[in-house]
Amino acid sequence: MAIGTTFMTSVAAGILSDWWDLRKTAIAGAIIASLGMFLSSFVYRKVGFLCTTYGLLFGVGSSLVYTPSLVILNHYFSRRRGMVNGLVSAGSSVFTILMPFLLGNAISGLGLANTFRLLSGFTLIMVLCSTSFRPQLGRCRSMQEDTRGLRMWFRTRIWRDLRFIIWIVSMPLGLLGYFVPYVHLVQYVKDTIPDADGKWLMLCIGITSGMGKIVFGKISDIPWVNRVILQQVSFVALGTLTMVIPFVASFPALICITLVFGLFDGGLISLLGPIAYDICGPDGVSQGIGSVLALCSIPLMVGPPIAGALYEMSGSYEMAFLMAGGPPLIGALGLGLIQCIKQKPTLRASQTAETTISALDDPLYALDIRDLGPLSTQVQQMLP
Repeated sequence: MAIGTTFMTSVAAGILSDWWDLRKTAIAGAIIASLGMFLSSFVYRKVGFLCTTYGLLFGVGSSLVYTPSLVILNHYFSRRRGMVNGLVSAGSSVFTILMPFLLGNAISGLGLANTFRLLSGFTLIMVLCSTSFRPQLGRCRSMQEDTRGLRMWFRTRIWRDLRFIIWIVSMPLGLLGYFVPYVHLVQYVKDTIPDADGKWLMLCIGITSGMGKIVFGKISDIPWVNRVILQQVSFVALGTLTMVIPFVASFPALICITLVFGLFDGGLISLLGPIAYDICGPDGVSQGIGSVLALCSIPLMVGPPIAGALYEMSGSYEMAFLMAGGPPLIGALGLGLIQCIKQKPTLRASQTAETTISALDDPLYALDIRDLGPLSTQVQQMLP
């Protein structure tokens, strides 16, 4: 529920990031998330209250931190945007590896209530981290401030871009079966290979997912590489590997599959921010990321229960994994339509101008754009 809430409220997080402030939004989110975790320590025996404190409060707070953390990278990095997104998102893979062991020891040693309080303290550290979010692209806004109707809150321009519409429809379709291996793979191992420990497979995914985020991020920064095609390749690989799982009865073979699965999983996730920037531009990236995450929340939440229902009906995971592998292939086909649509010249000019200013303002060059004299006026006129 917390993950679903985090993604579902990403639209609101994107709007707040645009119209309030990235830093203030992230700080508020960190405080709300920490409060939700702390209150959970008093009601952990009552599921109804826990749904409110952990599922809603912590989920909303996490959303208000997560979306700005993806957006802020585009304010500081241009040429290595993919690499930076990969490095930052790889942090989640590190904790995916460590947290099961750390939480197990914490719960056994401190109890569940004190573990919640400990996590609340760690969550509060995000307040300090969020203070470093200093937006740099305020001068690059392409939409004139309009206080009438929807334009007061929404970047309506991105919703008129067919490339964005295709992307925001294809991503949720492709992610319908995304969480199925994460949720059901351990049980599948118990059913088919009783002597093996399926938790090691989750560890394998976490390790190579972190590597994949960095590798795919680095590859996506190569000028002639198309990031959307990289995401297509990731979808095809994830779908194919998911469909292969029920036909594998050897634990070493499953380890190999999960290692490759994690690599492409990392590639898929690390490309979200860069692709949102490529399609939406500097103005629309906040709400672009928020919108796609919000729409993805529904398939991410319903996929595992559907797979569980198929398992209950058939008594086997064969149909569940086969069905889970289909949506990523459909999503990859949908993304292919983006290649048929040319980028609007105005958006391309906006991105070029923003990249030019980002490079000129880089401390490496020790050059302020105002030092260019009359040329600075010409460059700024390129901005929308």
